[in-house]
Formats: sequence, structure tokens, C-alpha cells
Amino acid sequence: MQAPKEISRYVRLHYGNLVTFDEPIFAEGRWETDLKVDYPVVIQDDRTTERMIRFLSFKGLGHVRFTQDFRVIERTPNEECADLLSGHLAKWRKRTERIVMEASADNLARVGKLREVLHPIEVIVCSLIDPGEISQAEVSQWRRPERSKQYLSLLEQNEVVRRTETGYTYGNAFTSIQKRVEEQKPEDYYDAVVESVIAYIIKRNYSVLRQVFQVSRLEPIVHMDNCYYEPALQAEKLLYKKEGTLVDRYNSIYPRVSRAELKPALHELVRIEMLTTEGEYFYGKNNLFAEMRQMQSALPEFASLVA
Repeated sequence: MQAPKEISRYVRLHYGNLVTFDEPIFAEGRWETDLKVDYPVVIQDDRTTERMIRFLSFKGLGHVRFTQDFRVIERTPNEECADLLSGHLAKWRKRTERIVMEASADNLARVGKLREVLHPIEVIVCSLIDPGEISQAEVSQWRRPERSKQYLSLLEQNEVVRRTETGYTYGNAFTSIQKRVEEQKPEDYYDAVVESVIAYIIKRNYSVLRQVFQVSRLEPIVHMDNCYYEPALQAEKLLYKKEGTLVDRYNSIYPRVSRAELKPALHELVRIEMLTTEGEYFYGKNNLFAEMRQMQSALPEFASLVA
């Protein structure tokens, strides 16, 4: 069949060797095909120096239409294809961040700076434990009542609290969290429940915490966490990474931050047991990575992007 050969020649000449195309369709006297790409990603383990190449498969990069004798009628401009590819890569990264975030939520809830910012949640949780209800009058006497009402609204949306005629009491999610913590028999029950509630909110509403409540102190830690685990998910195994490699990756993806400012984020990840260290190398946690891999395989839209 002549069509694939002619179209392949045109696509390679005008879009480069990485771009390919779907099976051409002939209809209404013309040929049409959609463009796609297998985008190569190079991954390296800093200790073994092993280099791996993985491919991310993206469809929907545009289209080309030809006459019956393969003269071009319409084509997606290269610049538009590049923009579409950038959009696919950004979407892939956000999905990866979501996986890393959800798998790491219990650990992130232990970040000291986050606990400071989310102190209103701690106040609410302690009141739900004892006496088990919060009156409207009590909320009005808190240090920042309007802000506290915003947190109460967030917790209500996530069934951590439930509104009553006089105020609030515990919701179904809070009851489940309490039961799970009680089974674990922690040394500090109150602290364990607070951490569990914060982790629950991080999993379900981190974007709200970041945008509405401006919890920006967690961003370097979350982003650095992703800088390690995203390549590991691509490589399908944990990797040894040097500090400089992770800092360079961070600054190639996110708004630039100095190495001195990012070092505390890396060491906080070690403190809350999201990474470990072996000499000069950082290494991931097997339990977290296994959970991420499981979540990755369960997302059909994620699987469709990864070759």
C-alpha cells in the first residue's frame, strides 16, 4: 500500500524522526492521519552509572490531511505540535506528582512546618476527640475565627466533621481514622490522629491547601520528592541519586531555588522517611515505591501515556 510509505516520508521530513502517525484513513477523496510521538527519557543511576532509555507515548499531536495523490491539504504547524507535546509532558508530570503525593501523604503529615501552618486543623481535631463537638460560640472565640471556619468547611467537605444545629461534630471519615489509629496503638494517640487527618486531607485536597490556604512551605519538599520518584517510576526501580543531580533536576522543572535552600528539603525527606541515604547517595523507600507502582498501574490514563 502506497499511503503509509508516502505519509511516512512526509512526516519524517517535516516533523523529525520522533513523530509517527496512526493508520491513515481514506474518506471523501482524501487521506488523513493523526500524529503521535514516542518521547525518549534518559535516566541514570548515579552510583552504578547505568543509563536507561524509556519512552513516553503521546497521541494527539495534531494531524495531516492529503489529497488522493498525497499533496498536503492541511497540516498541524510544528510549533503547535511542540506546544501539544509540552502539554502532554506537563499532564504526565502532574499525574506522577499526584501518585507520589498520595503515596507519601502519611510521611508529609509529619513535616514540622506544615503542622505549624495547619495548626487550626490540630485545634479542630483535638476538640473532636474530646469533648467530641465544637459549638459556633467556641469557634467565634478562636484566634482567627474566619480562617478556622474555612478549615471547618474543608473538613466538612471531606466528612471529617459534620455540621449540627449548634456547631460541628465528628464525621464518618473521622470515625474511620480514629478506629484505624486505635488499632495501631500509638504512644501519642492525639498526635497520631492529627497526623492521620492531615494526611487524609493532603491525599484528597492538596491543591486546595496550596491555593486557598497558601500552604507553600511544603512545595520544595513535595517537588523534591517528585524529583526523585518520577525518574524511578520511569525506570521501574529505585535509583541512587546524588544531591547535585536532584537539585539540578528540581531547577530544570520548577522555579529556580538555590542549592542552599533545597538542601533542607532533601534532609527533611530523609527525616520523615521518604528517602534514605547511603554515603553520598539518596535512595528511595521500598514500601512507598511499591505503593506508587501499584497506584501507577491502576490509573488507565497514566498507563496510556507510558510506552
